[in-house]
Amino acid sequence: MGNILRDLCTGAALLVCALIVAILLIPVLVFLSVALHLISWFLSALLSILLLAFVVWGIGFLYRRAREEGKAR
Repeated sequence: MGNILRDLCTGAALLVCALIVAILLIPVLVFLSVALHLISWFLSALLSILLLAFVVWGIGFLYRRAREEGKAR
């Protein structure tokens, strides 16, 4: 009977410790969620701007190249 009571108390203590750790981790996880979303939005915006700049540069490059070939003829 002593083993059963000791196992029940140990299980209850582990459950209580797990609940305490989970409650303490909630603010950390909320902070990480917000921070990582902000970082991902920033990187997405930065990559979109770089893609737009590359497209504009590519159009200008192709236009200059076509104009130079037109002058060469």
